[in-house]
Amino acid sequence: MYPIGELPDGQIWSNGNSLGTLTSAPGFDMDLKAKTLHMDDFTVMNSKDRPYELSARGMLETDDGYFISVTGKGPLENTPHVQALMANETGVKATRWGELETLTSWSFQASGPYAALTDSTFFASIRLSPSNSSDIAAYAEYRLSKVFPGPLCESEWDETSAATGEGFSVIDEL
Repeated sequence: MYPIGELPDGQIWSNGNSLGTLTSAPGFDMDLKAKTLHMDDFTVMNSKDRPYELSARGMLETDDGYFISVTGKGPLENTPHVQALMANETGVKATRWGELETLTSWSFQASGPYAALTDSTFFASIRLSPSNSSDIAAYAEYRLSKVFPGPLCESEWDETSAATGEGFSVIDEL
């Protein structure tokens, strides 16, 4: 992420130009290997006490020549560890998977063998890593999980299931 500066209302704005790959995890319902053609991660911090607002948009190309549009949004927990990474402080270690109580939602626009992505909902956890460049604040890595509708999404609400936590479906990592 590259720091951009302060917005008129006092928010801090940064942008990331993502490069990387998207690959499906073993057991996911489609084989997907794609590389980033272009990706912008816009992040806004409204105050030091509130989460960052993440908004990512980009284009991927699969290894078999299809194009996939991707959009992600949601809060990014604003902890002292995250603040140190965003400030590009020396000696700061990467966040651990699960350290940040943050989930972002992700959606895709795709066709051909990847059309099912368009009708799916994904959530992602995030890990931030320090940068080795003074121009880049941090690196972000996401693990996406597909949400599957369970019985509670397909039938009437059942107070017993809600109280016991039943009705949630297993998710696959992408």
